[in-house]
Amino acid sequence: MTMTQTTEPKYPYRPLNANNQPQPMPRTLSGCFASIPVRQLSSKEYLFTEGDPKRFLYQIETGAIMTSHGLATGKRHVLNFAFPGDFVGLEAKAMHTCDAQAISETRLRCLSAVSAQRHVRECPEIASEMHEVLSQNYENLQKHAMTISRLDATGRVATFLLALATRSGHCTTEPTNIHLPMLRIDIADYLSISVETVSRALSDLKRLKAINLIGYHEVELTNLTALVDRTFGPLDSSYI
Repeated sequence: MTMTQTTEPKYPYRPLNANNQPQPMPRTLSGCFASIPVRQLSSKEYLFTEGDPKRFLYQIETGAIMTSHGLATGKRHVLNFAFPGDFVGLEAKAMHTCDAQAISETRLRCLSAVSAQRHVRECPEIASEMHEVLSQNYENLQKHAMTISRLDATGRVATFLLALATRSGHCTTEPTNIHLPMLRIDIADYLSISVETVSRALSDLKRLKAINLIGYHEVELTNLTALVDRTFGPLDSSYI
């Protein structure tokens, strides 16, 4: 009996539009997520934990996600903070290598890892963009390592505040407010200092008239030059 060999179609199934026609293949990484329903996480809810199978890639719509890694001492190290537009879950391994937790009410879209691999395989533009995202993540790790190794606590906190302001488009010469969705302990574990040192660094910057503290989660940047003077210089928006 002759066996008919089946092969995966070159263009797998695509959702239909209102005219009952296949939707166009996405040409950008964000486009891969566009038609996926939004998932909502409450504050402190985990998206995944270290050791979970990697089944999805995620793109944040609103809110923020903190990634962290548990240490042998029982403590943790915060790896990064992800904000709207960022991608989470890009580890190379089949298992997640860190915890990912919402630090505020967060909305995101979940693309299956299988679909992501197919998009990368079939679309050179998406493959190129994925390479750029991963390269930028690696560059950010290098910048962060230099910050931790070369700056004192006040310089680390100043760098962190400038990076948040730059990401949000508020890094101007005029006084501007930035929102800190994370706790002081989260900042401390990201900058490898104690929570008390974070508080002292914020007080130092306030005495320098570089910032004003407006409640727990709001900081007014009043003197950009004074902040930059405590760092290596102006930052690009990709640092965090």
